Amino acid sequence: MPDPVPTSPTSSTPEPDTSSVPLDNATIPSAALQAPTVCVYLNKHGKVGPHLDSRRVQALPDHFGPGRASSVLQQCVQACVDSAHNQSTVFSCLKPGHGGEIISAHFEQKQHTLTLPAVNSVTYVLRFLEKLCHNLHCDPLFGSQPRGGASQSALVQDQGEALRDSSRTPAATAHCPTKWPEAIASPLKVPHH
Repeated sequence: MPDPVPTSPTSSTPEPDTSSVPLDNATIPSAALQAPTVCVYLNKHGKVGPHLDSRRVQALPDHFGPGRASSVLQQCVQACVDSAHNQSTVFSCLKPGHGGEIISAHFEQKQHTLTLPAVNSVTYVLRFLEKLCHNLHCDPLFGSQPRGGASQSALVQDQGEALRDSSRTPAATAHCPTKWPEAIASPLKVPHH
């Protein structure tokens, strides 16, 4: 004998309103707890150096984010690639990472991709971008505050391996404008205006 077809009640029971119930660690995915949120501001008044096109930099948004740190890092690095006179110059300054977002560039008549390193802190994002700007011979174009605010990027001293050390990577010396040993050995100085 087949099971009887269930019947629905004639009046529905309203669902409880859970919007005011606080979320605890058990209900938040662990990835969300570990993914820092960041907003990075672009300094459009800084010197863009010989490798970036000032018109392209001016056309970029005033800030990237707020969003996951890995996503904001990708947006900032991709903006540098897209603003370069020669995209291979920016690419040559980057060391492939694992677990991060992907950036792309077009040079040598083909599309190239590179995976950025996994981002573990907001300070990592700022230090990575500070070193990238240093390698590209431009002012620090990114910071944690809008222009006029205090930059946090000078406070971060770790994560130096995110960008290529050209003393250990022969391919980097061909294109990357700055050699890394000096840049890693001493903290970068950020001019105060």
